[in-house]
Amino acid sequence: MQKLPFSIQTLAWFALLVAVAVAVHWRAVRPALDEPMGYDYLLEPNPKSVANFADAGWQIAGSQATPTDAPVTFPLPPGNWFTATAWVGGSGEQEWVLRFSTPGARTTVFLPAGKELQVPIAEINDPRTSMTLTLSPRGEIKRGEYINKLRVRLRADLPDHSLSLPGIVALGMLPAMLTLLLLRNKKRSLNGAITSASAFGVAVVLLSLWFPEISQAAIGVGLVFLALIGAALWKRPDAPELRRLAELCFVAAIVLVALQVRWSEFMDLRHVELRPDAVGYIEIAREGSFYQTAQDHAPWVREPLFPAALRAWMLFAPENAASARFFGLLLGLLTPVLTWLAGRRLFSPFSGLLAAAVLAANPFWAETSVSVLRLDLIACSLLALVCVPLYLSERSWWRAGGFAAFGSALALLRINNLLLLPVFVAWEAWRSKWKPGEIAAALVLPVLVVIPHLWFNYHYNDSGDAMLSSNVHVRYYLNRDMIGEPGFPATYQDWIGDEYAGGVVNSLEMFTYYSPGEVVRRFNVGYVNIFAYRFPHGTLFGGYELLMLPGLLGVWVLARRRESWWVVGWYVAYAFPVAFIAARDIDYRLAAPVAPLILWIWAAGIEELGKQIIGLAHRRSAPE
Repeated sequence: MQKLPFSIQTLAWFALLVAVAVAVHWRAVRPALDEPMGYDYLLEPNPKSVANFADAGWQIAGSQATPTDAPVTFPLPPGNWFTATAWVGGSGEQEWVLRFSTPGARTTVFLPAGKELQVPIAEINDPRTSMTLTLSPRGEIKRGEYINKLRVRLRADLPDHSLSLPGIVALGMLPAMLTLLLLRNKKRSLNGAITSASAFGVAVVLLSLWFPEISQAAIGVGLVFLALIGAALWKRPDAPELRRLAELCFVAAIVLVALQVRWSEFMDLRHVELRPDAVGYIEIAREGSFYQTAQDHAPWVREPLFPAALRAWMLFAPENAASARFFGLLLGLLTPVLTWLAGRRLFSPFSGLLAAAVLAANPFWAETSVSVLRLDLIACSLLALVCVPLYLSERSWWRAGGFAAFGSALALLRINNLLLLPVFVAWEAWRSKWKPGEIAAALVLPVLVVIPHLWFNYHYNDSGDAMLSSNVHVRYYLNRDMIGEPGFPATYQDWIGDEYAGGVVNSLEMFTYYSPGEVVRRFNVGYVNIFAYRFPHGTLFGGYELLMLPGLLGVWVLARRRESWWVVGWYVAYAFPVAFIAARDIDYRLAAPVAPLILWIWAAGIEELGKQIIGLAHRRSAPE
């Protein structure tokens, strides 16, 4: 069994620190989880071109309001609101006046089209409160243009959360960090010192209950110390254990960054209504058993593992959306850690750390983590499966058990992953010369645990389809692509009215609606969108093309590392069901689990570029 880059004792003490920090902070977290939801208004016009504002029809909170003259006014629900975030679509020089009115008070802002603004508003406790939208005198809607949408999110006044969860975690780690820094030149057992320092850190965390102000600046101080310690210990070839601890310091910093980013997102979104998918997961977690995974709205049936994880969390946490978001926050901390663990073996410790850092700080992943979706759990399960041959390559039965466990998790998270497991197992069995019993162990358990879910799918509403929880989405995308064709929605409005209309279509049958040339073209375009441009460009690198350039050098690095080629095949195979629909347009949450591969290759390019620059500098400074 391959040695991990840290000792179990060190890991246990850091885990204890995090656990104590979360337990202490529960005093502040629990009220936030119990708070009522806020409101997320989405006002959309009729999908038609309009010549002026008065022709637009607006939709809000399920009721139709059609103005005959500007301005347009909508009532707001009573509540202790303190801010609103507003965004109006449009084009050209359009500008809007948005006014929140309560008896005796009024807040007015000018809102340019396409710009999001935060609006401070007074408390709204009166049912006569309203929101008014008017086209500014400086704004203009030209004939042939139309108003896209108005989104307004109201945020409730929050209680005084004086404790900062990331700060408390950093505060607990500080004594251990200082000990590492002081011992960087000492030849002694570091585990004992870390144990003592960690115990002191626990005491400091407890002390913060009475003096919460000391936790406010701890996150910044903690990150600085982690960076200093990592830099001090990294270049110690005479002491490999210090090199491993330096790496662990950088990982701790990455986890702190991930926690800070996700905590901010959690505090910002916990009053906003959840997406329909997330609402369905919570409904199943509250009411279903492990394999009873049906809900009352589309897509009706879900795979069981993620709702089961939510159900386990809700055994001791509130059964509401804010609590579910906090569960996603904690789950989201595992993704960058596993990205580092796999990346350090596939490429290098530096590449693993850099890829994990980008993933930890990425706004898309932070929002995804607190959106009560299964993507972090899918990404972690796939990363854990990648780690099995990397860290368990010397003991076949352990390796077969790892494939069985994490393969079962993948299949219970997305049913079509079951079809990929034989490919992964066949590769590992051929490479490592598995015995027949080991192959059977790796394949049989995932099939056994999925059979009850297949049975439920087959009998749910007499569907007759064992793959219903996956195939139901095929109908969604097919209806979207075939608008106007016989047997499909006649218009875009009809599709919006019932996106899942029609019988269930299985995944293979879907391809019969397209020509062979179109199928090939869409797969090619889809893979390019996922791995080479649209997903990395728009999501991982925020639209900055220049940031993507090191990835080209990373591809060259990968081409020389033949021992790592297999992981590319795994992720390409995983993306196969998504690539076809990614050719047109896609919510890139579906492609999110492939992000670690993209970032590993990109980080390898960054590392190679640094080596080349340093080598060039050394050559120029060398004496003649």
